[in-house]
Amino acid sequence: ETLLASHAVAVALARKVAERGRVEVGEELRRSKAGMFYSGVEQGMGVAAYVARFARFVPCEAAVFLLARVYVERMAVAEGRLGVCGLNVHRVWVAAFVLAAKFLDDKRFSMGHYARVAGIEVGELVRLEMEALRVMKFDLFVPEDEGFKAVCEKILGKDAAMPTKM
Repeated sequence: ETLLASHAVAVALARKVAERGRVEVGEELRRSKAGMFYSGVEQGMGVAAYVARFARFVPCEAAVFLLARVYVERMAVAEGRLGVCGLNVHRVWVAAFVLAAKFLDDKRFSMGHYARVAGIEVGELVRLEMEALRVMKFDLFVPEDEGFKAVCEKILGKDAAMPTKM
């Protein structure tokens, strides 16, 4: 179930990046708080491989991947400038994933472990996590009718069972 969810999330994120195409990031955005999510160049590792790293090195429930996907959307909507693109998808994903894992999963990993999997420094991960929390107004709860159920159905199919761990 976790592999299915992680793969489906990876495909959905890759599709979103492809739909958005090449994005130019202006100086105003780079200087804003949202600018910390943007890289100067697209990462060498594609988003599908990046999400797969998390599935491999951070064993967790399928619901963590699905909830992280909801958080990615929430951040994009709340901030307006955080629409997922090739320059920010890796940082937006890791912030969303860490928050979802901390919110849902009983098995916790250190920030050092998450940072190693993400390929970034611990300090940067902490800043990304805090900014993601700020963008989402520190509200990590997602009621089924707000988006979690819709994301599950969209990614896993309408007939798929919802992950039970919430």
